[in-house]
Amino acid sequence: MPDSAVSIGSRLRALAVYLVICQHVPVERCRELIADVTGAAVSAGFIHSCLAAGAAAVADAVTLIRALITAAPVAGFDETTLRAGPAGVRKYVLGAFTERHSAFHLGARTLASFHDFAILDGFAGIVVSDRYVNFHDSWKHITGHQACAAHLLRFEDAAQSWSVATWPAQAQRALRALIGAWHKARDQNLAAIPDATAGPLTREFRHAVLAGLSDLPRIPGPKGSTAQHPGRDLLEFCKHREQMATLAMVTLFSSVAVEVSRGVAGRLDRHHAAGPDPGRCGGAGLAVHPPGDAGRQGRGSPRVRQVRRR
Repeated sequence: MPDSAVSIGSRLRALAVYLVICQHVPVERCRELIADVTGAAVSAGFIHSCLAAGAAAVADAVTLIRALITAAPVAGFDETTLRAGPAGVRKYVLGAFTERHSAFHLGARTLASFHDFAILDGFAGIVVSDRYVNFHDSWKHITGHQACAAHLLRFEDAAQSWSVATWPAQAQRALRALIGAWHKARDQNLAAIPDATAGPLTREFRHAVLAGLSDLPRIPGPKGSTAQHPGRDLLEFCKHREQMATLAMVTLFSSVAVEVSRGVAGRLDRHHAAGPDPGRCGGAGLAVHPPGDAGRQGRGSPRVRQVRRR
């Protein structure tokens, strides 16, 4: 009976954590669902106590995961909004990913939150991310950056809808060809895409960017307060940081084979939003695939190419 005493054990507590964390059920609805299914009239405070107990139980594992990501040679980083707390309140989820590990932090879209996340402070590998400034200009000790191919390809898809010019298709064609060439080079155990292949594709991408900049001229005015045409900032990014956009990073890592093969944005969608399947978010990542006898770290080490899951 609903009003009878209920014994609350570990299974009911685990169900509360599962519903909120894995199924993204709001606390109030979680309380109602538990009452409807089990007959246990639990309070919102009970749900919160279960979440706190669950967090304490995995605290050591979370610390270890963050340490493993911090020590990784390549990691993906992203951030997205999330409704949290009272109605209308939004916070930001910061994410860090390798092929095997994911870590998240709920905070704000500020540099202070990135420091609280405590991964990029000690990270010395290659950062795979979008163009958000806090991923690029605040960490002087990292080895380098790679632009997330999923974000670039998504922009080029969108660009087709507001430009009748051919440069969006040209840029996307060149980028996809570079990704395919990377896969071929990796399958052949090469350290990098051959110059005879990479050179023409890089030039094709560069010319598409220049055509786009001509098609979308900058609107005069202060940079901080003048809205530009959609895509103008990304085109400037691709021009001034071409190595990041054309997947031409050089790494200092030796005999390591690491793939961050799930899309950075897709990983956030999977863990923190009832959004699209991550496989539909581009599935892009970055891989380090040196020859078997890559040798010591140094100038002769292999190059890194960003790849798209086929």
